[in-house]
Amino acid sequence: MIFVTETLQGEMPPEFWDYFDGKRQALGWSDRQVATKAGISNSVISKARTGEQAIKHEALIKIALAFDDPPEMVLRLAGLIPQKKSYRPDADEWASLIENEDPDTVRAWIAAIRAMKQSRKAERRGAKG
Repeated sequence: MIFVTETLQGEMPPEFWDYFDGKRQALGWSDRQVATKAGISNSVISKARTGEQAIKHEALIKIALAFDDPPEMVLRLAGLIPQKKSYRPDADEWASLIENEDPDTVRAWIAAIRAMKQSRKAERRGAKG
């Protein structure tokens, strides 16, 4: 469940634009194409770019879904959900990946990640010695 803390006023945070422009460029989309794929008016993005009006949470969720990213991540970057201490956007992506997986698959992924982590740790120890 998503709990939005407030409505944004004016400008969007720079972290949001870094994310938005990075995703948009990686996909080869224009602002207008993002708006179309998200099912929102292009003016929502253009007004936000000029600082005239921030993007509302409903549109942010649609943008996240158009980019195939977790809405929680986009709402955090937009400042509508408080940042977690030492927040990493990829943590929300991991959470969304495992959310609908069966428990055996999740356990296998965790075991693989732990094995990779142990391997890196051993490599670092070998490089120091």
